[in-house]
Amino acid sequence: MMLNRDTPKRKLSVNLSELESAFESSFETMSHYLDLETGQIVMITEDIHWRLEEIYKEMQGQEGDEPIDFATALEQCDVPDWEKDMLQEADQIEVGYGTRYIHVPEADTQRLSRHGRLYRHCSKRASTRSPVASAQWAGSFSLL
Repeated sequence: MMLNRDTPKRKLSVNLSELESAFESSFETMSHYLDLETGQIVMITEDIHWRLEEIYKEMQGQEGDEPIDFATALEQCDVPDWEKDMLQEADQIEVGYGTRYIHVPEADTQRLSRHGRLYRHCSKRASTRSPVASAQWAGSFSLL
């Protein structure tokens, strides 16, 4: 998601401690996303992502089959309701990625460009500075 200097800032209530936790998450099997409409941090596991990809393949069907929509494909899945809820949320992120949802990168590998400058976020050892890094990252998307 690229923003220019003319992009107006908007008010969005984001829990900075949740954002900080998402930055500091070191689990490769999880991805965190910021919902730009609600300010919520959403976590999606690798297993849910893989299952979502399987559902997308099933939606396409075999050659000659009529494609089905996501809601129908999800109904046909033999998974618990809590997993269906997570799959639905993951699908919303896929559909709205870059417009409604943006990926929250991990702090130790994350670099963002804002007006030509690079910001490198704090390491876990410098956790007292992480809220500043979280605020800088959010500010780079005109959220603060």
